Amino acid sequence: MLTSRYQTEHEVTHELVTHRDSAKCTPVDLREYMQFESLESLGVKIVGRHQSIVVVCVYRPPGDITSSCLDELSDMFDQLSLLGCQFTVVGDFNVPGLSAGQLDHRATDVFAQHGLKQHVTAPTHVSGNVADLILTRDDDAAASS
Repeated sequence: MLTSRYQTEHEVTHELVTHRDSAKCTPVDLREYMQFESLESLGVKIVGRHQSIVVVCVYRPPGDITSSCLDELSDMFDQLSLLGCQFTVVGDFNVPGLSAGQLDHRATDVFAQHGLKQHVTAPTHVSGNVADLILTRDDDAAASS
């Protein structure tokens, strides 16, 4: 089990990743490579017999989607690409678009620039927004599963 605890000026957030003891998992701390101001992440590398995958859980508190937030997302995807294995990013991104069920076009532009596919198509928030996302690379086998 991997846990992470973040404290901001207004709240304390905990993230948790659980896995079977039989799976070889190691933490991936993206904070070693970059500093997050607008989002939190907890990552784990799962090593299989034939391939490995990095799974990152992201939380971005509700609020304005700033250019620094978009830069952090882009930097995070750049860092994940450098790891040399498949990756999946899941979590509560809080990037609603102008109408219910849509995502902010600036966030989807960042996803597209990094070749990411967003798999959640139904609202995940009571207001009708898609707050929780699952992102994979378009060319990863995980994207077609």
